[in-house]
Amino acid sequence: MIPDAWGRSLPAFAVGGCLALAAVVSAGLLLYGGPGLVSAMTVVVGAQLAALGAGVSWGGVVQGLPFPEVVRRRWLLLLVAVGAAAVFSGLWEITGGFGAGALTQGVGLAVLAVFPLFSGGALLATLSRFPGAAADRSPGAAAFLGAAVGVVLLGWILFPILRSTTALLLLALVILALAALAQSRSLEGGVWIEAGEGGDGSSPREAAAMEVWRAGDGGAARAVVGPTGIVLVSTEDGEPLLDVDRVLAAGFPRWAGAGSNSRLLLVGAGRLPAIHALRGAGAGWSVTILAGDASTHLEPFLPPGAAEVTVLGAYAGHAVARSPAHLPPASFDAVVVDALSLAPTPAALDLPPGALLRLRHTLRPGGVLMVGPLQDGGSAGDLMKRLGRQAATHFPHASLYVSGRNGGWVGEGLVPEVRRADFARLHPSAPGRGAILVASTASREPPVWPDEVEGYLRVVMDGGGRVPPVRSKVAASAPEEAR
Repeated sequence: MIPDAWGRSLPAFAVGGCLALAAVVSAGLLLYGGPGLVSAMTVVVGAQLAALGAGVSWGGVVQGLPFPEVVRRRWLLLLVAVGAAAVFSGLWEITGGFGAGALTQGVGLAVLAVFPLFSGGALLATLSRFPGAAADRSPGAAAFLGAAVGVVLLGWILFPILRSTTALLLLALVILALAALAQSRSLEGGVWIEAGEGGDGSSPREAAAMEVWRAGDGGAARAVVGPTGIVLVSTEDGEPLLDVDRVLAAGFPRWAGAGSNSRLLLVGAGRLPAIHALRGAGAGWSVTILAGDASTHLEPFLPPGAAEVTVLGAYAGHAVARSPAHLPPASFDAVVVDALSLAPTPAALDLPPGALLRLRHTLRPGGVLMVGPLQDGGSAGDLMKRLGRQAATHFPHASLYVSGRNGGWVGEGLVPEVRRADFARLHPSAPGRGAILVASTASREPPVWPDEVEGYLRVVMDGGGRVPPVRSKVAASAPEEAR
């Protein structure tokens, strides 16, 4: 795969150089030996600039078409335009200028100058609006630099050697074909944003917006992006993309049980892909979501088969910190808290005083609380002491499920360049490990929970934040920091 910086700049550089070459060749071919040089030159140059401006105005991202398809069509248009110019130039040289009549000069102006410059301007406008591209990757600078180099090479090297306008245009056609090939390979290895209601993914937002991230190899992801970054992300069909969502999706039926006539509260929308993945297990659950800014963009992520889904515009942080009416006592059988709706990173979560107690009070007897993603180790310190002891104080049964590996994540190949830093924020930072808190209000028999879920090992907590002697294999296989 061609590096992104080269893949974006080289094609634009080649386009600029070839457009400058075509502009100079067309001017020289049409004006050579003609009367009224100055007035004729103003017509030719004016038509060239107008064509370039019209192309830039017309070009861009076409709604309803994948970005690579739009780029390929723009390249094809430019190649046809320069090829037509080369053919016309050859006929012009063979016939001696078609008699240099006004009609043939007008046609020559259109074919040699207007059509290529219009097509090139449209292509550059499309490349400049590459969805999700960083602002400093605009092809404009490369195109203008290429134009300057093209003019100098034409006057000092190419024309003295070739001495044929047709040969020059054919050379430009070859260069553009190679640039188009390089651009195509760059698109195959990249990821772009098909923006929803919120723009092209490159500018700040005042509200959340839907984005589809589409990779050149055919993979795709869907995300809701708010003012502070990514709110939730999944595959295009709603399946989990993040580790924490995969673990929650696998563990939820075993932690929370069947969902017949049960109520589920999502504090924050970020963990919605995990609930979506339940499918049949989600049938019967009535789901309430405190989604904040993302409340109007959750339709593709809603769990299939849910008995009822209520999306509220309340913010998770307000609900947990102030315990408003969104956390009514003894109202839910399960609560899933998106830790990233309360903190910018998994390592930064610091629950407000009394938050776990308020979350427990909103659970019915035997209800289950799940909190993730969390981080154990690294900059976050010992999660067992920091949160495990607090959870064991408020809940009869509490466990931490801790990842057996440090750092790394899946799904990075579906993330656009402009979103990679924010995507990394959703994960524990190395050398920390991912973790999920699971706690139950069951007051009698301890719940039968699995010792391992998707590579996350269970660490049972007691009131002192220690691992009590249990019969499971966790005591022997849990990460060293968890002991």
